[in-house]
Amino acid sequence: MIRFKEIKAKSVLVTSKLPDTDYVINLYTGCAIGCKYCYASFMGRFANEPIESKHKLTRRALQLLIDHKWRGRVGILTKSILVTRDIDLFKQIPCIEVGMTVTTTDDALSRFLEPRTSVTSERLKALKTLTDASLRTYAFVGPLLPHFRYAPNLLDDLFARLAKTGVKEIYAEHINMKRYIMERLDPAIAKLPPEAQAIYRQAKTREHKAVLDEIVWGLVKKYGLTLRLGKVIDHGRI
Repeated sequence: MIRFKEIKAKSVLVTSKLPDTDYVINLYTGCAIGCKYCYASFMGRFANEPIESKHKLTRRALQLLIDHKWRGRVGILTKSILVTRDIDLFKQIPCIEVGMTVTTTDDALSRFLEPRTSVTSERLKALKTLTDASLRTYAFVGPLLPHFRYAPNLLDDLFARLAKTGVKEIYAEHINMKRYIMERLDPAIAKLPPEAQAIYRQAKTREHKAVLDEIVWGLVKKYGLTLRLGKVIDHGRI
């Protein structure tokens, strides 16, 4: 049995290391999703519980911004379709954008990589709902799965579906293959066919990333999208 404890924080604003964000707010400690590629697994995880749907801390934080007539930019990034619940509050914040992380159009692969959150098809529908509500939206395509290099049609399909939601801007990010991440990812990779294992092993090379960069730029142009930061995010060579 898992027990949850509420604490009164002195501050929820944390200085951000992201290039286009000043502060971040993490209203919960840990994460329920359990992504196999997670770079922040050191934070710990909750079990399979729909925490936000019960406690509504995100919704309460949004209401505080509204109550205090916040005029700065607010950005939300999620993998959960629960985000559509708060459209009424989003519309009361003058400068807000809502993003959805989308890694693949294959729901089965999505469930394997991100076991406890909304599958891709549901996220795409949520993005369209947000866009149809006249909200500014974006997509975070990350990590770029290594096999996209050899099956660019799959990445093309992903970008095409994103464009159909009305999204105009995206971030793209290479998979982070630092040692502590690979220690957790390796058991999953070991279950793949040998050729698939080889693809993941060489995904850290500059040559691999350069090829994916070129594919991404081609698709950005093809679908009339804007690549934020002007580049594919790369955590550097290992």
